[in-house]
Amino acid sequence: MSFQSSASNLSALFLGLHSDLTKSKENLRPDITGYWDRMYIRCLYSLIEGLTYRMRHALISTHDAGKTKLEISEYILLSELGYRVTKSGKIEETEEFLPFLTGFRLTFKTCCRILDISDYETSAFSHNGWECIKKTIQIRDRLTHPKEPQDLIITKEELSTAQQAERWFLSLVSQVFSCMEQKHA
Repeated sequence: MSFQSSASNLSALFLGLHSDLTKSKENLRPDITGYWDRMYIRCLYSLIEGLTYRMRHALISTHDAGKTKLEISEYILLSELGYRVTKSGKIEETEEFLPFLTGFRLTFKTCCRILDISDYETSAFSHNGWECIKKTIQIRDRLTHPKEPQDLIITKEELSTAQQAERWFLSLVSQVFSCMEQKHA
């Protein structure tokens, strides 16, 4: 897959998911908690997860096309591949899904390395926004797998944390996309 095709897929995915996020954000109310708060968290997670997945595959595709160079360990991990040896000595490929947060970090670390902006990655991930992402993922997990009625309630502080996570993520993605465009212009 060419860079233009990868960039087009990333843009289309971003626009669709960001549209959902914007719609849910427009319906947030400071005096009412409920459906739109939960929808906002879910849409934010979908945006983050979807773009991270597509970025991983863009890295793999550009590597396969000879446009970038991934380390073998990066390639295997980003591809979510594993290997095992059968009793007969045959090597079999297996799926090894990355935990979300480590996969997110690896994707952006690799992307920034390839774009020669590793200092930016180090700085960005030392920012409070990264902590907000981690907290927001915990909120999303609680909403997705509720055990008690109160698991569905999002506090004002949690909503604020999610909004900080959104701003941080959009800033991170904006910087990375901008560098991608410059490098492949």
